Amino acid sequence: MKPGVILNMAFDQPQEVESYTGYIDYISRDEAAVTSYTGYQDYMENPQKGQGLFSADSLSLSPDERRWFKELFQIAQDNGSLLWRPIISFDNEWLTENGLYDAETNTVDRNRLVEYTRKAMSRMLQKEGLDSSAIWMAAVHNNTDNIHIHIAIVEPFPQRRSMTIDGKNQIRGKFKRSSLEAAKSAMVNSVLQQSQENQLINHIIRERIIQGKKDRMLSSDPQFSRAFLDLLTELPPDRRLWHYNMTAMDPYRPMINHLSTLYIQRYHKEDYLQLQSLIRKQETKYGRAYGQGNNTKNNFAKNKEADLYSRLGNQILREMSNYQQEKEKEQRKTEQLLKKSRRNLERAKQSVSKHLHVNHAAVVSSLEKLRYALDNEYDSYKNQVLYEQEQVQQTAFLERDY
Repeated sequence: MKPGVILNMAFDQPQEVESYTGYIDYISRDEAAVTSYTGYQDYMENPQKGQGLFSADSLSLSPDERRWFKELFQIAQDNGSLLWRPIISFDNEWLTENGLYDAETNTVDRNRLVEYTRKAMSRMLQKEGLDSSAIWMAAVHNNTDNIHIHIAIVEPFPQRRSMTIDGKNQIRGKFKRSSLEAAKSAMVNSVLQQSQENQLINHIIRERIIQGKKDRMLSSDPQFSRAFLDLLTELPPDRRLWHYNMTAMDPYRPMINHLSTLYIQRYHKEDYLQLQSLIRKQETKYGRAYGQGNNTKNNFAKNKEADLYSRLGNQILREMSNYQQEKEKEQRKTEQLLKKSRRNLERAKQSVSKHLHVNHAAVVSSLEKLRYALDNEYDSYKNQVLYEQEQVQQTAFLERDY
């Protein structure tokens, strides 16, 4: 089966054509004879081939915008810029499967293809370091067996690095393979992200599993309290580091993932099975888009799994942060009460010594006994907290074994 999307790239040196403006005209003409850069514009916007030119900012170039592009293409050629000519070709059946083409009426959803082309071009130019110096225009053609998009790219004021080729100093024309793959990936993702399967995948992850975790506290759940507290005691004291994808979480990520897996198996087993089924269907679509032998479909499954565990891990870490914050707040409150009681005792001792005609030693002894009792009460409180935590852990351990 043919790939749904194919991206090819060619480029011209400024001395290889008479005028870059001729390339604009080239796209407007029926015959494919390139004599200039701007001539390609005319070929691209031929009404028998498609529905006119578009760019990064314009859905359909006006006559003034077209003249502006021609001027800039000529300036680019005068300044020694290359002319890059990507072509994105589609399998028409693939476009039909994804709601972008009606074969009976030969109608293309041009607006969506324009939107997706912009995303692809943004990724490709960024990867090549041309995002701030290059301009481009394009046209969708549906006059052949395969709908395709012609694109023309130049740098009016070249910033691209030069290199020595055959003893001559020339601008590097070839794009990196990774740049072309990034553009193709952006196009494919833009199309497939609109599918019902992909929307349901995101719904299950975000609205069912993650939202379900927001409404459920693991710290008070006997099924999870042991694993919860075990992980909490291992985390670094600085809670600003408690974000799943931070490097500081590398040593703890297996424990976080383990807790996430326990949560999914306990509360979202059916959701997860449905998620895996949908991911397999979407993998088939990615395989169709890229062609056989491409590993991108496997990357889709890995990326969705990583997205699920990242979102769920952050929810668990957020609960732990809130839990720890409340415990520290309680401890500070208790310590403040104890300090206040001790201050009151000291003031009472001073007042007794100064104003009362009683046995000073006896009063002081009584107050010391009171302070001792308060200290013991505070220690008893701390021990009670520890005991309760141990009881929760023991209960979770017994229930898990049972």
